This record gives sequence, C-alpha cells and structure tokens, in this order.
Amino acid sequence: MRLSMQFWNKGYLSKEQQQPMVPITTLKDRIKGHIDVDTVKSGPSLLFSQEQEALLSQHINAMAELGYGYSRVETINLAPDYAIHLGLRQREKPFSLKWVYNFLQRWPDLKVKKPRSLEAARVKCATRSVIDNNFKELDKIMSQHNFKERPHAIYNIDEKGLSTDHKPPKIVSGSSYKTQAVTSGMSQTITIIGAGNALGQQVPPYFVFPGKRFIDGLLDGASLGATSTMSDSGWSNTYISTSYIKDHLFKYLPHHDEKSPVLVLYDGHRSHISIGLIEWAKENNIILFVLPPHCSHLLQPLDVSCYGPFETAWNSACHRHLRESGGNVITRFDVCKIACKVYAATLTPSNIQVAFRKCGIYPYDPTVVSDSLVAPSLTFAAISSSTISPNSSSITSSEDKENEQPKQSKEKEFLECKGGQILQNVKAAKVRKTLSKVVAGKPITDDGVLQQIKTHIESQSSVETSKI
Repeated sequence: MRLSMQFWNKGYLSKEQQQPMVPITTLKDRIKGHIDVDTVKSGPSLLFSQEQEALLSQHINAMAELGYGYSRVETINLAPDYAIHLGLRQREKPFSLKWVYNFLQRWPDLKVKKPRSLEAARVKCATRSVIDNNFKELDKIMSQHNFKERPHAIYNIDEKGLSTDHKPPKIVSGSSYKTQAVTSGMSQTITIIGAGNALGQQVPPYFVFPGKRFIDGLLDGASLGATSTMSDSGWSNTYISTSYIKDHLFKYLPHHDEKSPVLVLYDGHRSHISIGLIEWAKENNIILFVLPPHCSHLLQPLDVSCYGPFETAWNSACHRHLRESGGNVITRFDVCKIACKVYAATLTPSNIQVAFRKCGIYPYDPTVVSDSLVAPSLTFAAISSSTISPNSSSITSSEDKENEQPKQSKEKEFLECKGGQILQNVKAAKVRKTLSKVVAGKPITDDGVLQQIKTHIESQSSVETSKI
C-alpha cells in the first residue's frame, strides 16, 4: 500500500497500471489523511494504534510470565483504563467481550489458558541461581563418574499421595441437567513411592498404608515385586525412606562398584536425610543427590512427566471401579490392585525417558529450564517496581533502565503503574537456616556435605536444648 502511494505521488503509475492494483479512492483516502496508511481492513478504525496495542500485548504477556496474569474480565477492565489514560475514550463507554476476542485475533501470541497453580514457596525457591547451581553440581558428579554414558545407573525416587476420594473425570451426559458422579466420600491417604532410571526402567511400587499393623488383603491384586509398609498417617517418614532404599530399591539397582557407582536423585524433604542412610550409601557405592527444595516441578523427573498422567489415570480408574463394583466405595484394600495397574500403564519407558530429558538430567542439558519458567521468582527479589518493562516479556536490569529516556511515554507510565504494584507489595523472602538449604542441589554422600549436615544437626540440637 505504501509503495503504491509513493508511485502514485511521483506519477510512476500509468492509468493501465492503476486499474487492477489498488482502487483510486483507496489511495486518495490515505494520501489526504482520511484513513491511516496502516489500515488494511474495512470498517471502523481501531481505537489503539499498532504501537499502543503492542505495548499492551507485551505487558499482558509479561505479567502472565511473572505469575500474575490478567483474566478476560480484568483485560476488559484494563483496556478502557488504558484508553482513558491516553485520552482516546470516555469512561462512559466500556469495552465488551467482543473487543477482547478481536484483540486476541490480532495478537495470536496471546491465548486464554488455564494456569497451573504455583505455590509461593516454589516461587521463592525456584530462582535462576538455584537452578544453575544444581546443574553445576550435577555436571561435576556426572562427569566424574561417567554417568553421561551410563543412563541405566541414574535413578529418581519420588512419592505420590493417593486419596480414596477421587476427583471424577469428565463424562458424556445429557445437556438438560446438571451432571453428577458418585465418589467414595470419606478419604484415606496412601502413599506410593516410585522410582525409575534414565533408560526408562521402572522399579515396582512401594505402598505406605495408614495404620499400626499390616493387615492381610492390603496387597491383593499387587503387581510382581510390589510391597508395602505401615505408618500412623499413611505418609512416609525417615525410617520408611531409609527402609525403601535399603530393602526395596537396592534389589533393582544394576551392578555397581567403587569405579561405577549408582546415582540416586530425590527431593530434600527432612525425612529423606539420615546420617545412617548416607553412611550406608557410601559403603555400597551409591551417590545420593538431593534436589533443591520446592523445585520438583522443574527438576524432579517423575513429578514433571509421570505423576501427572498417573493422577489422571488414577481418577479414571477409581471412577470405573465404582461403576463396575456396583457402587462399593473404595477403601485401602482396593488401592493396591487399582494403583498397580495405573502405575504400570503410566510409568512407561517412553514417559520415564521423556521425564529425564525434560529435567535436563539425561541427556544432560542445563538449558531446559528457561528464564520464563523461573520468572515468577523475580517478584520476590529485592528489586524495585521499575524493573518490570511493559514493552518486553523479560525483566530488565537497572543498568538498562538508566540507559532509557528519562521521560516515560504515557503508555509505559500507565502499564508500569498497573503491573509494578506486585513488586512493591511483595517483600523479599526471609532466608531460613533449614536442613534443605544445606543439602539443596548437592551429593549428600560427599564427605564435605556430610560434615555440613552433621554440623547443622548438632547446632539445631543445641538450639532446642537452650530453649528448654
């Protein structure tokens, strides 16, 4: 269009050339300024210019990356406030939902999505420096013991809580009434501990049932190799975690010796850290590598790609069991036979291999955790609200801000005011001296780390004694 206008003004187009290309009236309207040159669609002109809409689009995208995105209704409220601030619209003329859908069509990078819940503890802990330090320590261990060429010797352990009161899956039903699904009601929690290696081989499940003594029938329908234990709450503890590695996992580990040890990765919950377990692991050539706290959604293979499908399949299996059993509620005696089938169907070799690849463990790739995945952690850093740049989906440094023009445009001023409040209201997280901080992203079978653990436990014991 611009090229045609230039040719028209300079008289380069003959009458024959003018006819089939662009209508003369269209060119005249743009030359005289009746219609903006960038307008390529018939109908009323857009309220915002392309640059103004680009700033709004990038601001919405940046806020979503930080974990504080706008809903459709909030976007409808944001846009007219933006227009009023720019002097383009009166407050008496609100925007409609149609404007939002048209806006999304013009900017296909934006989509209406259901966000994944992210706990504040995960936001605070999953920082860029924590992730990078984890991969740095992991690279040392994998290079030292040649794990990059031995995927069969890299294992991950993770726990999953199973509730007998399942969440019903979506079903096909009539459209004229409210759909209902029968559930078991009162729930019990049973823990399943799973494991697998980077080659895709799974370890049979290990169940933790609530109760004092084992009751016959709890393992009815169990798959080959599955076993169980009991705890008061149905959750794992230090004794159970130690027993699982020594008595269950150890049986399925490949041959290993001092020159070719086995690497076991798991999260740093306090119940997983035991001096006795660490010393036993060192004697048996097992390297225990503790992942950073509250980072399992990024670094724990089974949590990233296996337990999501497992939970979906568990809910569907429980729903089917209720129907096929004639409405009999699910108890702890039904959990094992249902869960073992689900475990075998979801912890498949392909799923486990994808899990290790997504976490950057095998093949080793420290770049898999992108900056956008850890962007929410920046809202808890000790930085000012001016560090959010509404015209970029990333976070800018203070040096970049100094190089910007001293006077902000109306668009940037408004969007920074809208989005910058989250950084003014959120305080920097207080650093706590916990055991998980000591072992995070480190091989706890290392002599130096083991000494740090012992020192921490002794210091905590002295603190507790002084309180008494």
